[in-house]
Amino acid sequence: MKRLNMMMNGHSVGHLDQDDHGKTTLTAPPTEDAPRLSLAFAPSSRPVSHRLTRAYIEGLLPENEIVRRATAERTGANANNPFSLLEKIGRDCPGAVQFFPEDVEASELEGPLKPIDEEQIGRRLKGASSASGIPWIVTGEHWSLGGQQAKFALRYENGHWFEACGSQATTHIFKPGITELRSQALIEHLTMRALSLTGQALTGTMPFPEIAESSFTVFDRTPAIVVTRYDRFRDETGHLYRIHQEDFCQSTSTLPRDKYRVTAADVVSVLRKTGTSQDQIDLFARGVLLNWIVAAPDGHAKNFSAILTSDSPVLAPLYDVATGLGQSTTYDSLAMGIGGKTQMPQVHSRHILRFADALKVDGDSLLGFATASARIIPMAFKEAIDEVLHSLSAETTEHIQRVEAELAKHCQSVLRQLD
Repeated sequence: MKRLNMMMNGHSVGHLDQDDHGKTTLTAPPTEDAPRLSLAFAPSSRPVSHRLTRAYIEGLLPENEIVRRATAERTGANANNPFSLLEKIGRDCPGAVQFFPEDVEASELEGPLKPIDEEQIGRRLKGASSASGIPWIVTGEHWSLGGQQAKFALRYENGHWFEACGSQATTHIFKPGITELRSQALIEHLTMRALSLTGQALTGTMPFPEIAESSFTVFDRTPAIVVTRYDRFRDETGHLYRIHQEDFCQSTSTLPRDKYRVTAADVVSVLRKTGTSQDQIDLFARGVLLNWIVAAPDGHAKNFSAILTSDSPVLAPLYDVATGLGQSTTYDSLAMGIGGKTQMPQVHSRHILRFADALKVDGDSLLGFATASARIIPMAFKEAIDEVLHSLSAETTEHIQRVEAELAKHCQSVLRQLD
C-alpha cells in the first residue's frame, strides 16, 4: 500500500491510497479548515470508491497522452498510473488540493522561485506547442494542469515571471494556442475579453457570468494567451493562497475522455443535490448560452467549473471560451446541447425555453439575456481587437477582422433565431 497525503493551504484534508494492484481510493473526511474536496462525494472518513477516485484525480492531470508519457519520462513516473503522476507533479494542482508523499513534510518540498525571461518563455511556448513529446513542466517544477491543449504555468511576483519549483503556487497559465487553428491564442483572448466587456456593459441590468482574466502577449516572436488563475488569491499582506475548485467532469464523476457526454442537466442535478443556489445555476445556464452566442464549439464539462467554499458552490469564471469562426473548417456544433439541439443554426427560442425548463430556471430571463448579449458582443469583440491592434501584423489583423465580421454575422443569425 502506498499513500499520498492531501493538503489545502497547509491543512490536511485526507489521503490518496494505492494498493498493490494499482487500485486507488481517496479518503476525505469532514474538516473545518477547508472546503469539501469534491461535489461528487460527501466528506467521509470512509474511502471513496475506485471509480469516483479515478474520475476525480484524472481531472487534475493532462489528458494529452504524448505529454503524459514525456512527463513520466522526465519525472520517473508511470504515464498510465495517475497515482504515480500525482506523486511527482501533484504539488500544485487545479484548485487548492496538493499531494505529498506520506513520509515527507510539506514544508520540506517548497522549492525556490527561478526567474525566467521573455526569451525563455518564448522557447517554452514553442516547445509546448510542438508535437515532439516535450513535457509541459521543466526540471524542478511539480505542478499539474488538466486538458488537452498545450500549456504551462508560471508565477508572477513583483513585476517578474518565475518558474515555481517544488510546491510553490503558480499564478498564471500560458497557452500558445492550438497549432492547427489560425491565430487561436489571440482569438481565445479576444473572445474572453469580448465576453468580459459585454458583462461590464450589462452590469446592473441582468446577471452575467464572471469571465477569467486574460492577456495576449508575444514572447520572443511567439504569441500566447496568458490567463490569470482565478483559483489563486493574494491577500493584503501579499500572501498567496489557493482557492479550491473542480471542473464539472469531476463533479459528475466523469472521466475526461467522456467530457462531451455530460449534459447541462447532468451538471445541474449535481449542483442541486449539493446545495448550490438558484442564482448560480442560472449563471451556469447563461454560460452555456454564451458558448452558442459566440460560436464556441468546445464548451464541454471540463470547461466549466465550480469554486468550492465552506458555503455553497459558486460558478467559477468562464474560461477556455474561443469562437470557432474564421477557420478553414466550419465549427457549428455545440459541445453541450441547448434544448436537445447541438447544431448552432438549429437553436431557436423554443429550444432555449425547453433548456430552461429542464434546468428549472426562468426561460424568459434567459431569452432576454441571450438577446442582450448577442447585440453587444460584436461591438465588444471590436473593442477587444482595438486593445491589441498595435501588436498585430498586417496579415493577422486582416484575419482577425474577418473573424470579427463573421462573429457579427453569426450574432445577427442568433438574434433572428431568438425572434
